[in-house]
Amino acid sequence: MIEIINIIFVFFIFLTLTFFPINIFNPKLIVNTLDIRSMNLLINLSILLILSLLPFSIIDHIPLIGFFVLVYVIFIYKNNSQNFFNKIFIIENTLLLVIFFILASDILNQLYLEWDGQKFYLIKSLIFTQGGTFSDLKNFEYNYFHPHLGQYFWAFFSKTSLLEEEVFGRLFYLFMYCFSVFLISSKIKFKNNSYLLVYLLLILLTYEYSRFSGLQEVLIFSLLIISSINLFNLHKNKKSLFDFLQYILILNLLIWIKAEAFVYSFMLVTLLLFSPINNNQKIISCFSLIGFVIFKYFLYYISDFSIDSRPDSYGLYYVLNLDIFTILKKLKVILMFMFYYILTNEFIILSLLTMILIFSRKGKVFMNIKFTYFFLSLNLIFLTLVYLTTNLDTEYAMRTTTERLIFSTSGFYLIVVVQFLNNLNYKFLNK
Repeated sequence: MIEIINIIFVFFIFLTLTFFPINIFNPKLIVNTLDIRSMNLLINLSILLILSLLPFSIIDHIPLIGFFVLVYVIFIYKNNSQNFFNKIFIIENTLLLVIFFILASDILNQLYLEWDGQKFYLIKSLIFTQGGTFSDLKNFEYNYFHPHLGQYFWAFFSKTSLLEEEVFGRLFYLFMYCFSVFLISSKIKFKNNSYLLVYLLLILLTYEYSRFSGLQEVLIFSLLIISSINLFNLHKNKKSLFDFLQYILILNLLIWIKAEAFVYSFMLVTLLLFSPINNNQKIISCFSLIGFVIFKYFLYYISDFSIDSRPDSYGLYYVLNLDIFTILKKLKVILMFMFYYILTNEFIILSLLTMILIFSRKGKVFMNIKFTYFFLSLNLIFLTLVYLTTNLDTEYAMRTTTERLIFSTSGFYLIVVVQFLNNLNYKFLNK
């Protein structure tokens, strides 16, 4: 019984992150309520990033932090309490709770951690849980393996639950997944709240326990879904400051999650450079990312961290000495496994089929989502180079990592499916 209560309790803790610091019912903000909640979530994740870098631990003071958050939320919503009883608002959040509860129950029923979760991420999470700080991570032999932010979330939220067990902190990954999929589903413009059914379908297509077994890819998946929505909005309305700010926050968060997410962050900036936003925003985005990277590696330098996340797997000497026969042999394996793992990802299959349909017509929809084709090209090039330049056995490397890498970015392409369905619906209604 206590586990059931705790699942519900942590859900509302996570849900609260979407309600502050910005009042989502503020009439002065001409923005969709869910988009404001997305902004709130990204702001709070950015605050947690800052807290994770402090030279002292605040995790033991979470009850005090929670008290101030509660007071702040009550204060900003004191004149909007009636909005919480809106029918659609209740239905949406009840559905989020039900799906979260069902999936969380499955996670608590299995509990095992994947290899990376056991050997790397859990240990770094425990360092934070036990009062350690960012600089203490250097005492862990494999700290260089990936950045720390996902593990800090894991540690922080394990301390916010009624039961201080690691799995309840890990449920934050599940919340990110549920919220981001719900956000993209809400962009379906069908009548009678059909997007709720779309949400259920997308959850059924993608949920697997292994993705919540201590691995970090689901965080990247969720952030890339949000970034695709932001980028689409910027293509339609280049003056959308709200989406631009969210996009900048995501650029920073990504570089602190995984080594490959660092590359995705640069891909997102590249997409922004080819968007219709003004030159000032393009300059701001480039310098923001450069500033984030410089700041990160400055902290690594003063904390005596290794900058190279895979010193045993990649090396310039190996790359320079690759011969044409080895390259062709590697490419054969890469293409074969890439094709196989693409076919095993439902989101990718659905998105690729839709992209082919849209490309064949090349209408207005294509112009608004052509950035997804660019991202797909960059991503395939990146994945090819990852396996081409590693000194690990290519087949072994691909069997152990490719499915996760493809899943990480699969959510980004869902915006294609959403806009295709919206376009069909618009044509149907205007016949």
